[in-house]
Amino acid sequence: MILKTLEFSRALNALSGVIPQKNVVPILDYVMISENADIVYICGSDLEKFVSISLPAMDAFSVCLPFQLLSKTIQSLDSEYVELTKEGNEVKVVSGNSVFRMMSMPTDDFPKFPDMEQSYRVEMDKAYLQNAIKIVTPFSANDDLRPIFSGISLIFDKENVTFYASDSHVLMKVVYPAVSTEAFEVCVNKNVGK
Repeated sequence: MILKTLEFSRALNALSGVIPQKNVVPILDYVMISENADIVYICGSDLEKFVSISLPAMDAFSVCLPFQLLSKTIQSLDSEYVELTKEGNEVKVVSGNSVFRMMSMPTDDFPKFPDMEQSYRVEMDKAYLQNAIKIVTPFSANDDLRPIFSGISLIFDKENVTFYASDSHVLMKVVYPAVSTEAFEVCVNKNVGK
């Protein structure tokens, strides 16, 4: 499989917020690369959050690789493209004159992404999303005894998204423009932006 090194590095960096540093479940230390024709999905999970990033790829295949090792390896490369080849349970990472080898895990062991009964498409400026999460997160509760207050509520209409967070004493509300296919509500973990 051939990927652009910079795009691959950026995708792995984006997953760093969802893959915990220490896991009791070993497969959560891995990232799954799932092939679909000329696209691969780079996937990570901590069993609460599931993130998948798509990238164009040539000769793609599916594999689970250790996240930390893969991320550091890809960040250290300076050529435009990186090639991954699979030989049994071993994956060879080749870029320029550099060759790295790492052991893979079975993709069947990776957590299954939840089935979405109904999906919605939302378009929002990345800076707005980051700013909204940064503003409302300090107002969510840190008390695990009241989990309803430890998240962020998002209410989407077709032109805006409203972010709410509260510790039961203070309520913070932020509204930003967003284009949504449907009006819907969702509650997310307050660590979604980390």
